[in-house]
Amino acid sequence: MADEEAPATDAPTEDDAPKGDEPETDDVEEIASQAENPDAVSRAIKAERQAAKEARDRADELAAKVKEFEDRDKSEQERLAEAATTAEREASEAKAELLRLRVATSKNLPPELADRLRGDDEQELAADADRLLKLVGTQAPGPGDGGAREPAEAEVAPGLSRLSRAYSNTRT
Repeated sequence: MADEEAPATDAPTEDDAPKGDEPETDDVEEIASQAENPDAVSRAIKAERQAAKEARDRADELAAKVKEFEDRDKSEQERLAEAATTAEREASEAKAELLRLRVATSKNLPPELADRLRGDDEQELAADADRLLKLVGTQAPGPGDGGAREPAEAEVAPGLSRLSRAYSNTRT
């Protein structure tokens, strides 16, 4: 009779079994009853297949969204790389223009001719400026000037000489 009194406390009981992992007794009986009914089994299989299809569709949809975000980030990275390349190119062009202007100024070349200088470094630009100065300095004057007259002296006060002539004529 001592054996019949109480079960050992170390042995798991039905209350200790995890819930949700194992079907309840009613579910087992329902499944067993459906097994005898082929239409019910067919409906259950279709329902499971539909649920699996919906889960796959949702997973595909989420994967597409992830890819879209990755592509957007990739496009952003490409745009930033292009902007950096453009900025580097513009900086290089600005440095080259500054160097041409410095060489032109040091060689007393008119600033309008600075953009005609060619070369990769200061020495090449200086040599080209010297060649350009020789060409500009040896050219004949333009067709309108002819070079026959000397430039007029700049008057300190415009019209002063006319006034002095006019005034001197009235005194006599």
